[in-house]
Amino acid sequence: MKGINAKKGFTLVELLVVISIISLLTSIVLASLNDARKKARDSARISSVLQVQKALAMYFSDKGGYPGVVQNSDPSGTKYLTTVLVPGGYISSIDGGIVYRGVSSSNVYCGNGSGTFDGTLCQNYVLGIALEDGSNKALATDRDTITSGSFFFLGDKSNCMGSGVAPELCFDVAP
Repeated sequence: MKGINAKKGFTLVELLVVISIISLLTSIVLASLNDARKKARDSARISSVLQVQKALAMYFSDKGGYPGVVQNSDPSGTKYLTTVLVPGGYISSIDGGIVYRGVSSSNVYCGNGSGTFDGTLCQNYVLGIALEDGSNKALATDRDTITSGSFFFLGDKSNCMGSGVAPELCFDVAP
């Protein structure tokens, strides 16, 4: 009559082993999800830059040049770019992380520097955004542009504006 008095259930050791396996699997899945989220955010950032690039191409087609001023109170140039491209119907919105510089053909800052648009048009521009994932394949195909002048742009740094350090995280494009 061994079966009648036998206890049914799991031992404490068996329960602890199952709980530790579940915990290990959960941590692996969460780490993978974080990487996937980073890649998704980076894809959205790259898409934003490419949309602004298309809007700038339409602006150039209409005006014969690219916007040339960066406001002193707007070091990234995004607020100014928004005031030029959105009301003009070239794009509906611009990601606040984008860094824009109107530059001359020799990659020198182009504009009046006064903080207002005076009609100065540039022959060129650089446009970039900081990514989270340094292993993103898009970083191998971007421009890594370096400009000079009052408002420099460093496409080989982490934040596109020069104060960042390696690794390179700035995805940048030009026409």
